[in-house]
Amino acid sequence: MKSLLPLLKAISLNKKDLEVGEIDDKLFDFIINSGLAAYFNYSTQQSETTNKSINNTTLISSELTAKFITNIQLQAIQEVTTASTSKVSEIILLKGISLCQNYYPSPHFRIMSDIDILVPDKDADALNTILNQIGYIQTSEYSNEFYESHHHSKPYYNKKNNVWIEVHNHLFSNTKPVYSDKLFDLENIHQNCLKINNDLYGDQTKYICPELQLIYTCTHCAEDFNPHKTGIQFIDIILLINNHDAGLDWHKISIWLENTISASYVYLILSYLHNNNIIQVPDTFFDSLKLKHANMSYISRQLLYKLINNYLLGGHSFNRVFNKNNIDIIWTSLLEPSNSFVNLITTPWKILFPPNEVNRYNMHFFLNRIKNMLQI
Repeated sequence: MKSLLPLLKAISLNKKDLEVGEIDDKLFDFIINSGLAAYFNYSTQQSETTNKSINNTTLISSELTAKFITNIQLQAIQEVTTASTSKVSEIILLKGISLCQNYYPSPHFRIMSDIDILVPDKDADALNTILNQIGYIQTSEYSNEFYESHHHSKPYYNKKNNVWIEVHNHLFSNTKPVYSDKLFDLENIHQNCLKINNDLYGDQTKYICPELQLIYTCTHCAEDFNPHKTGIQFIDIILLINNHDAGLDWHKISIWLENTISASYVYLILSYLHNNNIIQVPDTFFDSLKLKHANMSYISRQLLYKLINNYLLGGHSFNRVFNKNNIDIIWTSLLEPSNSFVNLITTPWKILFPPNEVNRYNMHFFLNRIKNMLQI
């Protein structure tokens, strides 16, 4: 097994007999560090061969740790929602805390670093009081001014159970291009939520409907280049598509995506998984998807697919030229809401003169950057 692709295919087919072949230490560490130990164990439990290169002790301990932490997080969110009954009108579970309970074989298969929730603005103060009463304090290395324009308030931390909670007021920061997409307006989100199917929660606890959740997850996956999160996000997408009994309403998804920036992100992620036979998406969906910006040309897609293969699923190491910062620039540049041709010809310039670097046009900075990349 050279990348995570065989694992993703096994997950999509719900296979438990994945034969991994020889797996090097680098990819094995990538699986562990990406939080995929539990699903890897699950998908290989009926394998006929034993791979000596796999450290079973590490796998087992990683899964037990995930199970322990997830159990604490589930208890924590139950405590918050119980304390919020009749005091907070609506709590929408986001990301891992929602997906792990609705789509995964077991919640601990979907690890999360924190609990993400969305509440109406009018309930923010009430929830703040409740969180303070049950032991959560707000803490962060960033200033209060930073969070004034952020999509969630300063994170809450409970020292007793070591749980972090982020209370969102939007799904994306206003610094992200997709912030302006109307499908992510709070009104649309609140109108497209379902009551979570769990007796442990009250009627005010909800989750985003599968169609909107799929768009949100694809967009969140593609907006940043994060090697240690993409594997989990791809599994989220696979299970959202495969584990919905009634089938997804692809027409609704295409309508929501019309004339949006996020359409390009969704197109990239779903086309990659579809082309690799991991998911099945109706051909009519891709045909009907109207991109707001013509930034998904064949060349752009192939370059982005290559980055996914090598770094997001292959666990390849970075080097001086293709380091994490430069790959970030390439990824972001190719996905810019602009014509593909413009994105392609401006990418080398952005690598030489990083857009977020204040001194990017300083000759000394430029020469040092070239020297470091060429190991002179």
